[in-house]
Amino acid sequence: MAEGKPLTTDVPHYGTSPTKSQRLKTDFRALRNFVAARLNEPSHGLVDVRSNDEYTGKILAPPGL
Repeated sequence: MAEGKPLTTDVPHYGTSPTKSQRLKTDFRALRNFVAARLNEPSHGLVDVRSNDEYTGKILAPPGL
């Protein structure tokens, strides 16, 4: 708007896709017992990807989840 470029209120339409989801890749998931058994092993690390608000308990999940 600040640049004076044209604006639109058109709503885009996206067609369907023939893509099918593949099998669930469970090897990318680390379940509780797996993590607990490896917490003190130097060959494994743990990355907490929660936001600060999730970590502190202010919210339970990101908006929309």
